[in-house]
Amino acid sequence: MFIKGLFNYFLGYVILKTQGQGVEKLINLALARGILIWDLKDRGEYATFKTYLDNYFLLVPLCRKARARIKIEKKVGFPFLLSRLKKRLGLVVGLFLFVGSLYLLSNLILFIEVKGNEQVDTRVILNTARELGVVPGRFKRGLDFQSLERDFLIARREFGWVGFYVKGTKLLIEVSEKQIPPKESGDLTSDLVASRDGLVEKVLVLAGSARVKEGDKVKEGQLLISGYVYEESGASELEANNESREAGRVRARGEVWCRVWYEFFSTVPLTETLRERSGESTAAYIFIVGDREINIGTKSSPYRNYEREIIKRRVKWRNLDTPIEFITMRYYELFLTKKELTRDEALYKAREALFSQAEKILPPHVEILAHEVTEITPSGEEEVTLRLTVETLEEITLERKHEIRED
Repeated sequence: MFIKGLFNYFLGYVILKTQGQGVEKLINLALARGILIWDLKDRGEYATFKTYLDNYFLLVPLCRKARARIKIEKKVGFPFLLSRLKKRLGLVVGLFLFVGSLYLLSNLILFIEVKGNEQVDTRVILNTARELGVVPGRFKRGLDFQSLERDFLIARREFGWVGFYVKGTKLLIEVSEKQIPPKESGDLTSDLVASRDGLVEKVLVLAGSARVKEGDKVKEGQLLISGYVYEESGASELEANNESREAGRVRARGEVWCRVWYEFFSTVPLTETLRERSGESTAAYIFIVGDREINIGTKSSPYRNYEREIIKRRVKWRNLDTPIEFITMRYYELFLTKKELTRDEALYKAREALFSQAEKILPPHVEILAHEVTEITPSGEEEVTLRLTVETLEEITLERKHEIRED
């Protein structure tokens, strides 16, 4: 149905209005002569139908025979649209030029924006981009962003990363400047010591002399990489004390990776005390002006089991703090009830507490090699005790700086 309607629109058709005594006869005569009509509708005093424009001229002589009148009510289709557009050629040309201009401009880079630079001036980045052929007015389709990013980093060594992005007609150049470490003071040297106990797995020395090797056990504070550098590689500490050997001092740099063990303990009683508010409460108010204190109500709780809440409010005037402060101390009465835990419930609570401890104490992003949970509850105790042992792989160096002493 849609294809047929599209075909009729392409050929063009007219909507005819016919009225008079012979409307029915006119339709019959048209069908008898093979004239195609469709969408016939009875409107009461008149009828409408659709047919091709050429058929209109065949229907005119039939109207005289049928004593009916016929009139074109509407012309529909591409031929009639084209005929109207020919009469408004200037409008059509202007419309095509406008659409073409929009399409052309949407494929061009009209604006260039730079983000991320702090030390390097924006004009320097834009000039480098211009040397690489990135200028306003260039077509987006011909840009190879990977090549541009590579060539830009070769031309500007002060950047560690650059990205080219197109957003509509705007090209965004996002950069990240290299963080150049400050120059080290010539009169400062340092050693690297262990921040915790461990078993050495790997030693990487960038500056200085290694004082431990793979497989050594180290203690917290032990020297790992010394700032002393000797003429002969592999010199021992005893050889370092030999006055005939010349020694230099540097700021020690490197990494020492160790296997480190942690232990955590958690004890949960089999009888748990629950604290619930009874709904009763009382409050005391304290009014402080400078060093003077005025109490309204009692400062001690009237309840045997209670929970205290303190709210402090300091009086401000405009943007200035005043020495006036109001303190509200509210006491809530508590009901204490005993709850017996099953052994499984107590073990679950202890296990949760163990992993919560470990999460707080272990260094962030540490590599965990293994962990083991062991129950160490003494016999006959009304509680459960768990031990968590965690084995990690960590870089444990800690810098210890010192001044060079001149002889």
